[in-house]
Amino acid sequence: MADVRIGAEWLDGLEKYLQGLYATTEVAASRATTYLQEQVETEARADEQWSEIADQIEVWSQDGYLIIGVQDEAFASRAFDIEYGDGESAPNSLFRTMQGYAEGMTRVMDDTFRQHYGERA
Repeated sequence: MADVRIGAEWLDGLEKYLQGLYATTEVAASRATTYLQEQVETEARADEQWSEIADQIEVWSQDGYLIIGVQDEAFASRAFDIEYGDGESAPNSLFRTMQGYAEGMTRVMDDTFRQHYGERA
């Protein structure tokens, strides 16, 4: 019967590498989330209807999903009315038309990994 042994040093090195990878992933995700929030807030500030509540836009994690919207109840109903329209105003979609932000978030995450690990081979 063959015997395979893995040295403790190798396992320690693997554990350190995985901890570093996890930490880098957290940093990359945080930077990508900040990028998303900043982009949507900038777009909101440039729109007459959205500008009044642009500072209330938040990004949060819920049930394993990344959510962007307005949580503050004092502003949430106004955001809903702007996004979907109400009896007086047509819909003015901000959240349903976030084009290109996923690609930008991917770039931000890739840049974070490149900064830490260098270019891919």
